[in-house]
Amino acid sequence: MLEERNTTDEKRVSSRTDFALTLCDYQLLEMDSDVSEAQASGQLRVLDVSTSGCRIAFDGEPSSGWKLRFKLPAGQVPRDVWLQGRLIWVSRKSYETHSYQAGMEFDHLHSDDLDAIKQIVAFIDLHQVDNAPGLRQIIPLGVCRRYQMAPFLHNEEDKLITVAAAAWVADETLNELKQSTGCDIKFHYAPLRDVHGLIQLIHGRREAGDDGEGQVPVAMFDQILEGGLDLGASDLHLQPGEPSQVRYRVDGLLQLGPVLSPQVSAVITSRIKVLAGMDIAETRDAQDGQFNWSSAEGKAVDVRVATMPTIAGEHVSLRLFYPQSGPEVVEELGFLPTQLEMFRSALSIPHGLILFTGPTGAGKTTSLYAALKEVNRLDRHVVTVEDPVEQIFPSITQIEIHGQSRLATDNILGSVLRHDPDVLMIGEIRDEASLEAAIKGALTGHLVLASLHATDAVSAVTRLIDMGTPPYLVASTLSMVINQRLLRRLCVECKIETTLSENDAKILGVEPGIPVFIPGWCDTCFNTGYLGRSAIYEILSVNPALRDAVARGSSSHQLRQLAMEDGMESMERVAAKMVTNGSTDTIEVMRVLGNRMLTAKEE
Repeated sequence: MLEERNTTDEKRVSSRTDFALTLCDYQLLEMDSDVSEAQASGQLRVLDVSTSGCRIAFDGEPSSGWKLRFKLPAGQVPRDVWLQGRLIWVSRKSYETHSYQAGMEFDHLHSDDLDAIKQIVAFIDLHQVDNAPGLRQIIPLGVCRRYQMAPFLHNEEDKLITVAAAAWVADETLNELKQSTGCDIKFHYAPLRDVHGLIQLIHGRREAGDDGEGQVPVAMFDQILEGGLDLGASDLHLQPGEPSQVRYRVDGLLQLGPVLSPQVSAVITSRIKVLAGMDIAETRDAQDGQFNWSSAEGKAVDVRVATMPTIAGEHVSLRLFYPQSGPEVVEELGFLPTQLEMFRSALSIPHGLILFTGPTGAGKTTSLYAALKEVNRLDRHVVTVEDPVEQIFPSITQIEIHGQSRLATDNILGSVLRHDPDVLMIGEIRDEASLEAAIKGALTGHLVLASLHATDAVSAVTRLIDMGTPPYLVASTLSMVINQRLLRRLCVECKIETTLSENDAKILGVEPGIPVFIPGWCDTCFNTGYLGRSAIYEILSVNPALRDAVARGSSSHQLRQLAMEDGMESMERVAAKMVTNGSTDTIEVMRVLGNRMLTAKEE
């Protein structure tokens, strides 16, 4: 089945190498003062499409960083499809009447829209690659790294190689590849993370195909899990389908893993369920479990398992917890010196509510645990209420709300204060019961640490009020709000020095031309250009002026102005500092903060 589909793809791609969609109207979603009305909207052509992005041609002059939206009209696709995303690169290269080309990475693509654009002639599915060992011989690893490209299809009959590339590929490069391979080269755009995944799939340790049929499932699963540990993955997904796809989440982004036949995937799923103590016969209901695993080299990891039925089979998600992987002390969290001083000052006060905010995956739990280590002393009784407990502390009373005990959540939070805690940590404030426990604990003289989903530090204050807490209670109990994000760090072994462009300088609010760095390629970072992540923080310390403003019900804008006057370092400024000191790059900042950077620039 897989061979038939890829053969069809090869014929489809090779049949029309000059394919382009008819003109599409576009409109910019984010603009700055330098963009004219003529540039804000216009027409474009779509040259090729992948699962995560597309290459487009413009009449006018676009700029990298533009965020735009356009519609693929019915006729070229089965129905109207709206696509939106950000331009990653722009090249002054003519195409018919167009003078510029650009690569656009999609913000999000609904599964129905993906099914529709799969009908386009120049579509490539980056999640389905066959014959990876054969592709390995076509273009050497060094060339793939240098030009940020990976071979995707090889049609030997037509002597055509299709490559996915993250940057513009010049005609000179295509001619060089044609001479070295003896084949014509078809260039398709793909976001950098997808190209990295393809390179790892083709040249790395993880190989695709159904060659696992002859392997023992235990050994094959161990190999998949070892691959996750080698990459430092936080999650591993076994996605059902024909074929099944393994994907690793590394530094917050998913990467392609091995491609498995449905039969092998089913056997591995059963193996995982046995290890996690789950019912292997139950395939129509969601299940949870956990197990501890060690590799042959002695690498240990705690694995949390969750399964969910889908129309294609069971989807298996593994969350990997590494022992002693988080910061041991608050100094290692990544605070600026002034922020660290403010944070420690708040922790030294024996009462009050300290909130950690941010989206899922922003590192809130890691910060909470580092704070717990800071306040945990022999003369203090520290109690935590978590769902689930991710790290065990011998001298801390930890309560796990999980499974059937969820029914007793209200009772647990209501009774925990009767156990005389000095410090109470609530894993997440998600409802009125957990919020009431946090406010009551802070009001009665306890130090309360908790996390909350909020977009920035100031909005956490209004969120508490919206959840039903009177403003005067928020004002009297809240001590500090810490909003955070995680940015990937550039690999120090291969990052490349360059100068900051005018467009990036405008986004960051700094002077253009200063030295900065961009991702490179090396084995240390698995050819991704990034290695590890750093947290950036925005700390709102509730001083008397802010306390009075909260009690009066002041707006978020007024509260933010007061906080900035008091010296709050905005997250956007902290991110800009990370770019200028060479820790990360503008593309990573825009990926994580996006609209916040542009909004801050307008303010």
